[in-house]
Amino acid sequence: TENASQSDNPMSNEQLPNENAGHQWKLIMEKIAAPSPTASLRRPRLVALLDQSLHSCTSTIITGRAGSGKTSLVIDFAEDCERRVAWYKVDAPETELRIFFQYLISSIQAQRPGFGSYALCSFIEQPLEPSQVPLLADMFVYELELQLASRLLVVVDDLHLVCRSEEHTS
Repeated sequence: TENASQSDNPMSNEQLPNENAGHQWKLIMEKIAAPSPTASLRRPRLVALLDQSLHSCTSTIITGRAGSGKTSLVIDFAEDCERRVAWYKVDAPETELRIFFQYLISSIQAQRPGFGSYALCSFIEQPLEPSQVPLLADMFVYELELQLASRLLVVVDDLHLVCRSEEHTS
C-alpha cells in the first residue's frame, strides 16, 4: 500500500525543497512511521481514559517526565483503538513551520492518500510565517473533515520540541 499511496501524494517522492540549502532533501520516513509495540506494562486505567477522550474530544495532550512511558502508552492505545494511525515523531526542534507541516501531512497521507490536496499542500509550498498558524490549523482541520468516514488517530510524538523551537525563534 505504500507505493499506491505515494503515487497519489503530491509530496510522496520524498524530495522536498530546502530553501536554505538550495538543494533537495529527503523526508526521513522513520519520523512518520508508528513505532513497533514494545513489551511494556499495560496501563488499563490510562488506556480507558484515552478511549473516553477519543470518543468525546477532538484532541488530547499527554504530558509527563522523560521516561515515564508516554509513547509506550500511546502505542498500546493505538493498537487497540480500531483506527488507522498517522504518527509523526518530532526528533529535533522543527524550526521551520513548513517542514513541520510537510511531515505532519505526509504522516496522514500514508493513511489517507490525497489528504492535503484540496489546498493545504499548495499553501505550504509558499513561505510561511508564524502569524499563519491559525489559518494552517483551520485548513488542516477542514481537510481532515473532508474524509470523516475514514476514522483516524493522529499522533505527534514529542510535540514539546516544536514549542521549544518557537521559543528560540521568537
